Amino acid sequence: MTFIEATLWTIGSVVLLISLWQVVAKVLPAWKEDPGLSALCQIVAYTAILLLLWTFYFPSTKASLIFATRPGSWVFYPIAALLGVAILFPTSAIYEAALARWPDKAQGSEILAHFRDLPRWRQATAGFSLVVTTPLIEEALFRGALFGTLRRHHHTALVVVSTASLFALVHVQPQLFLPIAMVGAALAYMRVASGSMWPGVVMHMAFNGLSFYAQVTSTGATDDPTPRWQVLGGAMVSATLLALTQYLRTKKGNPEPELHKQDDEEEEP
Repeated sequence: MTFIEATLWTIGSVVLLISLWQVVAKVLPAWKEDPGLSALCQIVAYTAILLLLWTFYFPSTKASLIFATRPGSWVFYPIAALLGVAILFPTSAIYEAALARWPDKAQGSEILAHFRDLPRWRQATAGFSLVVTTPLIEEALFRGALFGTLRRHHHTALVVVSTASLFALVHVQPQLFLPIAMVGAALAYMRVASGSMWPGVVMHMAFNGLSFYAQVTSTGATDDPTPRWQVLGGAMVSATLLALTQYLRTKKGNPEPELHKQDDEEEEP
């Protein structure tokens, strides 16, 4: 897979997701503003893309090699959870700065207002989707299929940067690109260091979980920036955790088998 192909697959996933959501929203107009509906459409669209990627790029390769589904060392899991929490504060500050420079009326309070109008069970479904299913399906696509397939042919650093950029691209909103790319790079590096996709899933769940909690407990005010001490503290903790991850990677060596161009032919039956 080339980087251009990866970009086209990513764009295709966005187009498929939006098209599917538009169709379902017409059939079920009362659910149009339900975040759970968007999550369901994302699961269907990304699963379809994953199946296509599997068919075209690694039909004979063990899925565990591409998706890095082995658990890896337990020590990366608490680091990932803490990193998911800590990195939210500096990335939120970057997002707030981008919004201050380039305002977007469609964000924030309107989405939150629709969420609060939903019945309790639909709020719970939306929360579960954001905190559990969204991280799972996004990690399977970006740190799983795309990362694993690109790494068969390209240097790891390039793959980290490219998958982080593609991950930011699917979030559509321009103001989100830099902060989401930073999160995506940390998630990709967590896979590189641990040799497993699962610590990244834990980090992603922690990040989304805290973000979701902040939104549902918000008073609706959008002008209050993230306190500076939280931004500095989150940045320092994030840097420390990433440095610890690098130390563990160096100490333990490369935990993930290299994905060679000819691994289909070399793979044992």
